[in-house]
Amino acid sequence: MSTEMTIAGMTLPSNVDDMTPEQKEAFMAATGQGETHKEGTNLPRLSINYDAEWIDENDDSADPINLPRGSYKISLRQDDDTYIVAYAKTAEIRPYHKTNIYSIYDLDTNSSILNTTHFRKWDEMVLDDLGNEFRANQYKKKIVGLYPNYEKTLKCQHVVFGTVTLPGAKDMHGTEVEVKDLPCVWYSKGASFMAVADAFKDMLDRGQPMQQRILTLTTTREKSGQVTYFPVTAKWGKENTGFDMELLVKFGTTIAEESKVVMEAFKSKKAKSSNDDLAKQVSGGDLSNDFDDELPDLMAAG
Repeated sequence: MSTEMTIAGMTLPSNVDDMTPEQKEAFMAATGQGETHKEGTNLPRLSINYDAEWIDENDDSADPINLPRGSYKISLRQDDDTYIVAYAKTAEIRPYHKTNIYSIYDLDTNSSILNTTHFRKWDEMVLDDLGNEFRANQYKKKIVGLYPNYEKTLKCQHVVFGTVTLPGAKDMHGTEVEVKDLPCVWYSKGASFMAVADAFKDMLDRGQPMQQRILTLTTTREKSGQVTYFPVTAKWGKENTGFDMELLVKFGTTIAEESKVVMEAFKSKKAKSSNDDLAKQVSGGDLSNDFDDELPDLMAAG
C-alpha cells in the first residue's frame, strides 16, 4: 500500500500523523477547511432604530407594527436559521477593540462607494478601495480635494468590536428576548461621533483598559428642521474584569481580514492606474494620436 497520496497536485503522507504542520495545513485547505470562521465576518450589528414601523410586504391585509424609534436594535439568529430583531432603550457593551474607518455608503442604491482600512491612530497611513493612500489626519481633506462631491457623504466612523447585553429587550411584537454578552460590532458617526470619542478618551486618560469596563449606551432625541435624529449618550459603568481573551484575539483577526480586503482592492486600483499610465506613455500620452498619422498614397506609390 502506498504511503503517500496526491491531493490538488501535492504529494503528502497518507497518514495525517506523519504530516508536518505545513503539510497538514495544506491538506485541510485542499479538503475544504481552508476558510475558517473569523469572529466578525457575520457579526450581528448593534445600531439605533430609525424605522417607525414594520410592514409585512407579503400580506397586504396585515396592519403595520409600530417600532421603538431611538432604541438600540440587533438581529438574533434562531435555531431554525431565521432571524428576529431585539429592541431595547439601553445597550451595555464591553469593548474588546476600537478602531476607526472612513466610508461612503449610497442609501439610494444600497451600495458601498468607498471603504478604508481600519486605523487606531491619527498618524497612521490609511488605504482605501479606490486606490488612495493618506495619513488618517489628512485623509478627508485629501479625498475631498480629489472628489469634491464626496464632501458631505464621506464620514469617519468609530468601529467597536465587543459583546453587548440589552436589558429588557423585546422583539417587535413585545415578546421578551434575551440578549446577553452577544459578540457584535457597533459603528457610530455623525452627531454621535464626539460623544463616543470623549468616552474612550476618558478611559485613556484614566490609564485603564477598556475591556475591564462596561459602556452603557442610551440615546437622546434631537431635531433639525424636519429631521429627527438620536445622538448616542455613552457612560462607563463599574469595573468588570472578566473578559474573554480568546474572543479578543478573534476580533483582532477580523479587523486584519477586513483591512486585507481593502488593501487587495487598493493594490488592484493602483495596478490598473499604473497600466493606464504606461499605455499613455507608450502611445505618446493620447491614444487618439495613434490614428492621426497621414496615410501613404498607395496609388501613387504603385
